[in-house]
Amino acid sequence: MSTIDRLIAVADGYIEETGAKPTTVSLHAFGHTSKLAALRSGSDIQVRFAEAGFQWFATNWPEGKPLPAVLIEWCASHFPQGLQRQPALLVDLSAEPDAGGSV
Repeated sequence: MSTIDRLIAVADGYIEETGAKPTTVSLHAFGHTSKLAALRSGSDIQVRFAEAGFQWFATNWPEGKPLPAVLIEWCASHFPQGLQRQPALLVDLSAEPDAGGSV
């Protein structure tokens, strides 16, 4: 499974667990409302943006919901001491982005 496939799988799990719109998740995880759709269509992603996406999902995963195996593996390789959730980084996904990509 490629890094992009892993990111998509994690994003899909997050969308399923939260009910958030894909464009909203894309904005918060990747900084642009269309990035997730672009990845699904075969676009590439720079390593630093992929890492930032994994970090966002790890930090913002819904409390009490099991992390997907892909995200557990990423966390284990990046945070051998364990991931410390940082509430200051949690994002309110109830606000949907406007057409320009802003919340």
